[in-house]
Amino acid sequence: MPITVSGMASGINTHEMVEKLVELEKAPIERLQQSEKSLKAENEALEELRRKTKKLQDSLRTLSGFEAAFEQKKVISDPPGFVEGIANKKALPGNYKIEIIALASSLAFSSKPINKDLRIKGGRLVFNNKSAEFKGGSLSEFRDFLNKYFKDDIGATIVHLQQDQSMLVIESKKTGRNSELKIEDPDGLLNELDMYKSGPPQLESQEKKNPPEVFSLLFDKKDLKVHKGQFGLSPDKKTLELKANSLVEMDLSRNPDIEKFAKLRFSFEPKKKEAEHNKKQSPLFLEEGYTETIQIRGIELSTYTIARGGERPAPPKTSKTTVTVVYDGEEETKEVDTATEIELSLKKTPKGLRFSSAGQEVLVANLKALPQETTSPSTSEKGEFPHLIRKGQNARIRFSGVEMERESNEDIKDLLEGVSLNLRKASPGEEIEIRIVANSDKALEQIKSFVEAYNELITYAQDSTRSAEIKEVGKFHEMKQKQGILVTNATVRSLIQGLKMHVSNPYPSSKEPRFRILADIGITTGAIGAKWEDISRGLLQINEEKLQEVLANHPLSVKELFVSDTNSDNRPDNGFAYTTEKFLEPYTRLTGGIITTQINNNKEKLKQIAKEIEKVEQHAKTYENKLKQKFGYMEANVAKQKATGKFLSDRLNPPKKED
Repeated sequence: MPITVSGMASGINTHEMVEKLVELEKAPIERLQQSEKSLKAENEALEELRRKTKKLQDSLRTLSGFEAAFEQKKVISDPPGFVEGIANKKALPGNYKIEIIALASSLAFSSKPINKDLRIKGGRLVFNNKSAEFKGGSLSEFRDFLNKYFKDDIGATIVHLQQDQSMLVIESKKTGRNSELKIEDPDGLLNELDMYKSGPPQLESQEKKNPPEVFSLLFDKKDLKVHKGQFGLSPDKKTLELKANSLVEMDLSRNPDIEKFAKLRFSFEPKKKEAEHNKKQSPLFLEEGYTETIQIRGIELSTYTIARGGERPAPPKTSKTTVTVVYDGEEETKEVDTATEIELSLKKTPKGLRFSSAGQEVLVANLKALPQETTSPSTSEKGEFPHLIRKGQNARIRFSGVEMERESNEDIKDLLEGVSLNLRKASPGEEIEIRIVANSDKALEQIKSFVEAYNELITYAQDSTRSAEIKEVGKFHEMKQKQGILVTNATVRSLIQGLKMHVSNPYPSSKEPRFRILADIGITTGAIGAKWEDISRGLLQINEEKLQEVLANHPLSVKELFVSDTNSDNRPDNGFAYTTEKFLEPYTRLTGGIITTQINNNKEKLKQIAKEIEKVEQHAKTYENKLKQKFGYMEANVAKQKATGKFLSDRLNPPKKED
């Protein structure tokens, strides 16, 4: 490529002249780039506005939807540490009493002390019909084997007794009476460790030799006191006949074995009426029987039969009766049905037993007292545990005066509707108070999240629509830099005005104390006496003490302020959170939303600007090439003219020869 020097022939700097002429052609690009920059900044601001609006909408949707925590409850126990619980919306506030007589426990048994050098032989083991083969090894290897193959049923640990002695402990994973294990030890692995003895259980044979003592109690007239009504006795004194609506008390204090009583067992039966004879067998009811159809000369006729019957058997009746155990200084009453066997656990030595019949005669029979159970070796279906740590037993509780059992200490859901209780510690003889109260913590957190999102949106909108103050002549562009990027955007202003209107609006209320505006629950735009500049900004403030108080005492009224069903169709249709969330929905919608439409319009403008910039740049490049070509021709012509002039000058004015 030949080297060219600008202006060599003409003496003019054509390169600089071309650059300046091209810059003039590119002047529209700077304006287009400035518009592009403004549109990008506006879109970023609109994206942030939509994000903050969506955050506010989500917080309002939480307050108006199923996640709203206005009706949440919590369980408080007094004294603490005995019972824990979780309450849901269905739980009814109230105070309840529970006595934890005993916790549910799992079966646990151990081996004899084992030397650390002992090697356990190999063999097969079966726990609850699951079989596995042990290859033999140390005590720790045997423990790992049990935890690997029977982890769903048992847990095995090693307890170090001395430096050279340890003990293997096996515990059932389940609690309650059903925690007993079905064990098969055909190769004697557990038997070698003195943990389990196969074969007929010793306990069964011992019980056959020495059956547990049971005290049969007779009804003696001298021990019976009539408070109301009448009673009768069978000849063998084993049955007490209570007339209808009678109340009879039996004195137990003179029984020589009373200190041994742990349970009382007896039965209630309704007295059977004697059959009535020689009644007329006339029908006592008439009713329509089956239908018959006949045809006479092509005409179909229908008729029905009459069914006759005697006295219909009456449904079996049950009579509510009460049994009261009388202690020294207190009583315990239990309501029971007739035709059932009753077993009462005694808290302490009883003084008497009181029977009350209702609308029909009942028989109390087979009254027996059972002694306190003694700890005996626990047995499985096929053997016993010589080193028993504890038997599997159910949790025993007394709730609302009624004693009952549960297999587990965890997740007891059938005592109180909507409440799951976990028993943590036994309290025999002591009643624990359970209170179901409103749990305002989560609702307070949700309301705070809404206020935070609202204030964020208001603050951002005010900053992005801030107008510049022109204080000095000639500094318009400098001052304009301080105005908000969305200062001319009418959408932002309508959004903020609508929000402030919803905040100040009243809403329908039917539940006392009828909260109708946010200020009623402690949410305002400023305290009384605050500066107008602060109030006019429209930011929300929370009086947390007042809000906690209304959430704790009137949760449903607070809920109705945020979301309500005014036409009883089980669908929300009013309330601050509901209506405000619906108001924001057109602004946050990603398809066809107000803010989204503006963002998309700006993107189309940016595409058009990019095309315009590309078009101007292409024109400037073409224009530059033309200028360079024209100036090149000019330089060539000037150079040619200069060469011709020099030639003519040399011809017309030849140099003179010297003499």
